[in-house]
Amino acid sequence: MKKNKFLTFVFLLILTISFPNKIFATSYFDTYFGNLPWNEEKARLYNLAIELKRNPEMIGYIGFQIGAKENRKIINSRIARMKKYLFSKHGFNEKRIVFIISSYPSPVKETFIILQPLSKDFSPPTF
Repeated sequence: MKKNKFLTFVFLLILTISFPNKIFATSYFDTYFGNLPWNEEKARLYNLAIELKRNPEMIGYIGFQIGAKENRKIINSRIARMKKYLFSKHGFNEKRIVFIISSYPSPVKETFIILQPLSKDFSPPTF
């Protein structure tokens, strides 16, 4: 009896470690605040690109909650820079990357950015 419980525990532990985004969709792939230096933001986008290349059935969502220090014009220029990097550098189709600007302001002064790859079967995240 104890052996069965132990094996069940080990199996669940392996599943949790192996497939965290598939089982628990409560956390985002990556999040960050503010206007990062381009090299750091590019590294985060690169991680998203790797995930999307590994899983061709996924769509990458990039969400923005605009902070009090930024406006829509600044966010649009950041989106244009991200698009150029993801579409020309990594060759993604425009249908594989979706940009969402939240209608809810960020609770802090800095803009909150969320990167989330999801299967095409899932509905788009709300930010």
